[in-house]
Amino acid sequence: MFYGSRGTFLFWVSINTHVCLYGESYVRPAIWAIIVVISYPMLMWLFDAALPQSDNFPYAYIRTSAASFYQINSTYIGERLLGIPILGLTFIALKRKFERKK
Repeated sequence: MFYGSRGTFLFWVSINTHVCLYGESYVRPAIWAIIVVISYPMLMWLFDAALPQSDNFPYAYIRTSAASFYQINSTYIGERLLGIPILGLTFIALKRKFERKK
């Protein structure tokens, strides 16, 4: 099977290891999701990117960040791209857990 270069393959294996323990842990992707949802608007604010203007500072940004992470809106494209593999690995881990319960 062709995976590209060896370094690329090892990069994706290490991501899979650190994010969800090869699909065995569904808690790790949930923790990563929380980290991304909270830290992404902080990083955007730090780098002075275009953020939605609101009077209730942290809540509006975190709500927009969560909506982008869970693919509801497209305010933060980078966060949507981070959300796809994390959510996918979460669903894989949950599927494995429920398949073992049968």
